[in-house]
Amino acid sequence: MSKRFVFPPAVLATILFISTTTTVTAFTSNSNHHSSKSFLQSSLLSVSASNQSNNNLFGARIHRHVQSTRCYSSTSSTSSTVLGGVSEFEQWLQTTKDCQYDASSLSHDVFFGSLRGLTFACNENQQLPQPNTKMLQIPQSIVLRSKYDETWDSSLAHQLWNQVQLRDKSNISGYCALLTKGWAGSSDSDTTSYVPPSTAPDAIRHWTTSQKERLNQSNAGRKILELHQTQQDQWKAKYEKNSIKNEMTWEQFVWAMEVVHSRSFRGTFESVSESLPTLIPSIGAPALAAIIGYNFVIKDNPYPNDAALLGLGLVAAIPTLINVMSSSSKESVVLLPMIDSANHLESADSLIELDPVSNCFTLSVGPNCVVMEEDEQQGDGTKPQLYISYGTKKDSELLLNYGFLPGVKTTSPPQDNDDDSSSNDDYRKLLADTFMSRN
Repeated sequence: MSKRFVFPPAVLATILFISTTTTVTAFTSNSNHHSSKSFLQSSLLSVSASNQSNNNLFGARIHRHVQSTRCYSSTSSTSSTVLGGVSEFEQWLQTTKDCQYDASSLSHDVFFGSLRGLTFACNENQQLPQPNTKMLQIPQSIVLRSKYDETWDSSLAHQLWNQVQLRDKSNISGYCALLTKGWAGSSDSDTTSYVPPSTAPDAIRHWTTSQKERLNQSNAGRKILELHQTQQDQWKAKYEKNSIKNEMTWEQFVWAMEVVHSRSFRGTFESVSESLPTLIPSIGAPALAAIIGYNFVIKDNPYPNDAALLGLGLVAAIPTLINVMSSSSKESVVLLPMIDSANHLESADSLIELDPVSNCFTLSVGPNCVVMEEDEQQGDGTKPQLYISYGTKKDSELLLNYGFLPGVKTTSPPQDNDDDSSSNDDYRKLLADTFMSRN
């Protein structure tokens, strides 16, 4: 009578854990969502998202009081300065293959007089979005992408400018119209020297000398000025080093670099076909270890050899080794139309992923993503704004690349000239004072 061996529960649990975890990791790491929206190559400020969990993004409860449990229809601003290019963009997006979103509930709008963002409009009897509500689907066909290396930003900036020059012939013409506030949508636009309006008009690079001088009043202020200069030197080196300077002016390069530093997302984004080299061993190695273990080590041996079990455990661990070795080399940076139009709220319960099957990026949101903002045009004085989280950001990074600080809002009217120092002086003074008081 043959002896029946019962696999030790502890060992069985260990092998199953390794097998299941590594297999799932292969999928989640390849459909990664990432918390960081801008990355500065500087030793003075680390903006890497390595301290962020790749599989647990956003999610803290909102720290700001939401005035209502329901949201109300929004009255869109008619400001051509702030909403320039929006109409062309939204029409283009709605006709883009595989792009999915409800245009009646999500659209661009103006907040606080001059801030462009996304409004979540719905019928009065509808609730705020439930957790993990899928809001957007953006196909990779309209996503600009660059490998994450030391030239990621200049490469992405170069791609973007090439598309801007193509105007209506570009496959992302609507996105270019949005970024340039309608300029790229004009067939008679002169691309040789014209510089589109800034996408981050109050970033430090646009401050006047006297406005920057305010920051010299504190150590933190002086450090961010040094960081700004370091960034400018790096950008200049990248502009001079490559053939880019033969295709665009320095001012156009700065505009494009500003776009990618304030709107891009970084992660290990791979479709099913791209992930097969790691997916097959991730599934096959644990299965092979289990088959060999049962048929040759356990089935006819009530007391299996420890060395044999250890060897099978190492085989099952192959997917983990593959993920560790390949995770950093496959990172890329992407520009995601519409998703990158949402403003930042660190505690917003938003989620950005790449669906490896549909090969589309998706944005999922929860109730903490919608904040009822003050708005004089609304009957109840509020307007719902849809936020996403860019992840944990220091004030220095926000001021350097985005031109804003949490809790500091402007009510100044939109200007035709984004760099008009007289119109922006009060707001930039407030930014400088707030930055120095908090850092």
